[in-house]
Amino acid sequence: MPFAPSILGEYVNEYLLNYDMNDTASYFMTATYNVTEKFFKNAPAAVHVDNTCRPQIVVKKINPRYYNIINNYYRISHIPIIINTSFNMHEEPIVCSAKDAIKTFIEADLDVLVMNNYWIEGD
Repeated sequence: MPFAPSILGEYVNEYLLNYDMNDTASYFMTATYNVTEKFFKNAPAAVHVDNTCRPQIVVKKINPRYYNIINNYYRISHIPIIINTSFNMHEEPIVCSAKDAIKTFIEADLDVLVMNNYWIEGD
């Protein structure tokens, strides 16, 4: 599955070149941007072969829960980026329900599944 970075909005200019703060399409991973050296150093798995990435810009006002997850990671790592990928098994459709999520969680042997206010740990 392709890896994409989720980046806290206030740090975008440190990591993306020519980013326009009015580009709301970037909230939904629908545009690509050239990356800075700092981005390449801190999140190389999300850099495409042409030195671009397809980010999701995360702004607290729009997505407070996800923002807080990334911000807590930033407090620990000093990197305001986490890798975001689709939630599905190879050649399976994207997870669309709680039942799909639990099935995929078990089949993928994941460590943790967070769904709404629930935290589920694997074996």
